[in-house]
Amino acid sequence: MVFLVPSQFDTFVPPPAGPGQRAPEESPTRPWNGDLVVAGLRPSDRTLSERIHVSAIETDGENRLDSWPNEFALDILYTGSERDIRREMSHWVSQTGQPSVNFMPAPLRGSNQRDMNITLFRLLSKVLMDNRTVAIAQWRTGELAYQGSGVIVYPAPNSSAYLIGAVFHSTDFPDFIRSALTPTVTIPAAPGVSISGSYQPHVGHSSPYSAHAPQSHYRNQQQSSSPHHSGPSSPIEHPGGNYRYIVPMPSRTPGQYPNQPSGSGANSGGHYGAGYPSGNPPPLP
Repeated sequence: MVFLVPSQFDTFVPPPAGPGQRAPEESPTRPWNGDLVVAGLRPSDRTLSERIHVSAIETDGENRLDSWPNEFALDILYTGSERDIRREMSHWVSQTGQPSVNFMPAPLRGSNQRDMNITLFRLLSKVLMDNRTVAIAQWRTGELAYQGSGVIVYPAPNSSAYLIGAVFHSTDFPDFIRSALTPTVTIPAAPGVSISGSYQPHVGHSSPYSAHAPQSHYRNQQQSSSPHHSGPSSPIEHPGGNYRYIVPMPSRTPGQYPNQPSGSGANSGGHYGAGYPSGNPPPLP
């Protein structure tokens, strides 16, 4: 099987079999061509994203390049500590034999576009090397049937011409990476985590005062329902005070007015509200 290999990969292609030697039975894996979309590459504006066109080839282990997406969204892991995560990652991959690939700038046709692409690629390598850190690309849920975490990209120790990517198809990232993750890479909170008492739940409004909206809305609705509601500075009126009718009536038994309180309790205050018409509710206790 014959295919075009970019010139940068010449050192990774095994030499042809000599006379009398048996050619390997497995066909070589075609390089993956795609984009690395990197956020946080420029110190002046870490919200800006840069698109770098790259090619990747397998170096160790099974990487399933034929099933990779067209692009990876990379987040640079800025820890703000003195740890050398890049060195830890390189040592961990060499000790565990984790599947890995080599990323290199894709060969583009236009010279200006190619030069700019190489500049961005080497800038990414320099940022990772200077900050002694790595970049993380997570698998996009729903696109790939992978159970692992994604790809961890880190610079080669002696060259800025290529980057190394440790591939996690079916396993999680190592513990020292997970412990160093910042809010740049979101991790779902474990169930049962206590929430601070000052936290107010979001109730469907983008306003910062939305947590109090249901209460104030209910209060305004309650006040507007009465044509004689009190002002905010006036004394609180007794509920139903605007509906009380004092009409001399003969003594009746409680059974004749099902909505009328019996007034037989010790704290009932006698026949409080005995003059209510049968169609109105009794006053609240």
